[in-house]
Amino acid sequence: MKFLIILYFLSAPQKERILELEKYKNLIERAAEEFNVDPDLLKAIAYMETRFHHTKCPSIDNKYGIMGIGEEDTIFINENLNFNPVSPFEMECETHDKGKTKIHYKGKIRYILDLENNIRFSAYLLKKFLEEENNDTIKAILKYFKGNELKKDRILELLKEGFEEGPIKVKGKEIKIPIKIFETPELDSIDRFIPAHPNNYTPSDRPYTYPIQYVIIHTTQGSYEGAISWFQNPNSGVSAHYVLRSVDGHSTQMVKHKDIAYHAGNWTYNTKSIGIEHEGWVEQNGWYTDEMMKKSAYITRSMINIYGVPYDRQHIIGHNEVPGANHTDPGPYWDWVYYMRLVGYLPNPDTIVDDLSKGFKRGGPYSSWWFKNNVGYGYGGHLFWTYTWTNPVLNWARWTPDLPDTGDYEIFAYMPNDPSFNAYIRYKIYNLLETTPYWVNQGDYTGAWKSLGIYPMPEGGNYINGCVTLGDTSNQNNKKIAFDAIKFRKIENINNFSSINIIDDGNQNYYSYGNWNLSSYTGYLSDYRWAYTYQNDSVKYDFSYLPDGIYEVSVFVRKGQNRTQNAHYRIYSQNGTFDFYVNQYSQNINEVKWILCDTFTLISPFYLILYSYSTTGEVVITDAVRFKYISPVSLKEERGEICFNYVLKDNKIIFYLNGKNIHVNIYDLIGRKIFEKTYYGKGKREIDFNFPKGVYFIKIKGEKEIVKKIVKIY
Repeated sequence: MKFLIILYFLSAPQKERILELEKYKNLIERAAEEFNVDPDLLKAIAYMETRFHHTKCPSIDNKYGIMGIGEEDTIFINENLNFNPVSPFEMECETHDKGKTKIHYKGKIRYILDLENNIRFSAYLLKKFLEEENNDTIKAILKYFKGNELKKDRILELLKEGFEEGPIKVKGKEIKIPIKIFETPELDSIDRFIPAHPNNYTPSDRPYTYPIQYVIIHTTQGSYEGAISWFQNPNSGVSAHYVLRSVDGHSTQMVKHKDIAYHAGNWTYNTKSIGIEHEGWVEQNGWYTDEMMKKSAYITRSMINIYGVPYDRQHIIGHNEVPGANHTDPGPYWDWVYYMRLVGYLPNPDTIVDDLSKGFKRGGPYSSWWFKNNVGYGYGGHLFWTYTWTNPVLNWARWTPDLPDTGDYEIFAYMPNDPSFNAYIRYKIYNLLETTPYWVNQGDYTGAWKSLGIYPMPEGGNYINGCVTLGDTSNQNNKKIAFDAIKFRKIENINNFSSINIIDDGNQNYYSYGNWNLSSYTGYLSDYRWAYTYQNDSVKYDFSYLPDGIYEVSVFVRKGQNRTQNAHYRIYSQNGTFDFYVNQYSQNINEVKWILCDTFTLISPFYLILYSYSTTGEVVITDAVRFKYISPVSLKEERGEICFNYVLKDNKIIFYLNGKNIHVNIYDLIGRKIFEKTYYGKGKREIDFNFPKGVYFIKIKGEKEIVKKIVKIY
């Protein structure tokens, strides 16, 4: 029975591929023995160049066969090699530059298109270069690749780490590889920036000169390193903004977003698009890995966020869909349904509003604004700037994000890599709780994202309580101040709901009973309602969708001279009812604010009632109510013999032991251990949690081990 199951899983294409790889393995090891070279080195070359696929069509950098032999190498072919005979022939190929085209193979090039000839010739060349370089392997590899440092480094990396492709296995070795420093790419999750040759793209100032409206998906028709090398070749005449590696999604940016890469084969589409090259061959299955597709989806989603590229298949397209294109990439093995889902739903907590994004707005005299777009000046290579002064704000900017949902976000401002921007400035974060100022000297954080803190922000964002602003007011005159990108990073809560929950009058989960009148004055999000205090009317705020927890309750009030001094609110919860009263009276009719009422331990389902009847004042008003989740009432998880119930309150973690000893470690978001202690016996225990607001992980270890996440939001 077991034999039949194994036979089933190795049937059809999988079985054929295993047999094919076994054949390649035997040929490589036989050639290594014949020419006395390291078989692992030959395997690394084949893995890097083709992932052990033998093809007779040229790669992107004009290499052939499983070992990636160049036509320029054929000058070393001689009779002593005893190659298998190959007659001249022609075949149709999908090439990177020309698309589908017929190629006539004559002369010596045809010999290396034979599989065995190709492998033996690679071993012969390696032996030749080793002898010429006195058996210095690194120099021989560099000579083999015609001085290509990228390919040499990749081979050394493969030999150091080891790799596996079916039955072909290479164990890692002790190899020292020098660390190389690359220019910083424009997106955070991209690995490096290696510029294409200036001949292969047109400098521009997009999206000012041309709007960025498309993302175009390409297949390299060759190796990752080969594509990068080809775009650096001054004679290639082609480039792309990004190149991605199949096996792990390693990524290289080669052209700035503002510049026009030559990738679409259509000038109009070149001017309006971002090109992403994916390592692989159109006609071969297995190249489009999850790792590479997720990295690609991250880039595409970033283009949607930053430049407003529409999220649809009319604007996220394949090279084959460009008008006039003679290409078929990405071909039949590219899963468009899966890719578009990744673009739409791939976990990516960052929403970026750049100075050229649709969510960016600036005001003030345009004669006092300047624009920089030199490489390295700001996020994406561009920014606006002006001079500070000590008077009230004149020139200002606002960043309004389109956030996926309401919740807690860590907000970052990008500080340009230019020491001349050294003003002491004030960002204002308009959030669901309040408007929070944040002062910072831009000169202290050049070329880096500076955190402005964690704030509750609304879904979609708006200019009232969901944006960031910056003005030109400072403590000194004539300092340069940069207006660059703002990043919003979602902080995931330990539960699948937002820590800030607001029900406004007239919205979902708001129910009024009796005569409540809509006011012409401004309240929370533009309006509020009122009723006479002698009436027996009421309003229900239904928070039954929230879980058990400790909640901080606040109400939004526009005070006035005719208001009651004791508006009556009552919370109905499974663990009881809780009454509190709010003074809505003030001589100042412009006193509009959130009023913190109290903190309550609530068991779901629960809701809040506001009663209109009062013994003071003429009217009572109903506006927004906010329930801010502080911590669980009792978060209980049992794994084996571990039971860890806790409450986070007053900067203390309070928990109870059930007789089982536990060891507790607390780590911050980047993995640094900040607390460690072992607890014994039974009863109440406390941990002082006097750490800054942020995300922390508690690891509790007994007979089993569990990990909990805590988000401290104040």
